Amino acid sequence: RCYPMKNRNPDVMPYDQYRVVLLGGKDDYINATYVGDLVPSCPKLITTQAPLPATMADFWQMVYEQNVEVVVMLCHEQESGKHKIHSYWPTEKGNALQHGLLTINLQSIRQKQFWTERIIQMNHKETRKSRTVVHLQFLQWPPSGSPGSPAQLIAFINEVHSFYTQQRSLLRPVVVHCSDGVGRTGSFSVIYACVQDIDQGNGIPDIPKLIWNLRNKQKMMINDKEQLRFTYECILYHCQDILFRRGILTNKATFS
Repeated sequence: RCYPMKNRNPDVMPYDQYRVVLLGGKDDYINATYVGDLVPSCPKLITTQAPLPATMADFWQMVYEQNVEVVVMLCHEQESGKHKIHSYWPTEKGNALQHGLLTINLQSIRQKQFWTERIIQMNHKETRKSRTVVHLQFLQWPPSGSPGSPAQLIAFINEVHSFYTQQRSLLRPVVVHCSDGVGRTGSFSVIYACVQDIDQGNGIPDIPKLIWNLRNKQKMMINDKEQLRFTYECILYHCQDILFRRGILTNKATFS
């Protein structure tokens, strides 16, 4: 079953052995993949597409069932002049959204220099349980091309990891999505894994092997040369920045 109404891109679907299975409701399908922990020091990741109007309830059901506390969004609501990504969260306090059995409330919103931080509360109608989710939306990554500087994305990754480490359980996965869930999402996943491994003192991982493992779990991850180049540049920038702060390099890391 291909679920054309539930996939943004008919060529981007999860493999059966790695797809997230919804536990409740009539249908167990969602376009989302268990990527797992790419390196031991990296959180378990679930990669997915930006929710469609018909899949918003499925998205929040997945977040609830998988005990997710951090959601990473790598795209704008409007890209290329078109309203491609629908706001699947409440845009104002007191204006709750109902998605299936879940009521979604916006508790707070903070505009940072390069991203937006939202604190969202989910309330389940039947179980009466409440969950808090941190929604972090990176605003500097266009649908084609790359952010202006690796420093922006590295700072964002540090923010994501800071919220992850504040979770009640570090076994809970982080959900990551862009539009289709493979291009920017793939680059982010590899950069995140490498940054954590480097920060743990493990050196630079085998990047081609890391990308190979990622693509074995979800096809089309990092699907053009520009994304691959930016992935390498971010990792190089992070290494140079560490060496500069330790006094080993005399010149500060620069994108140029």
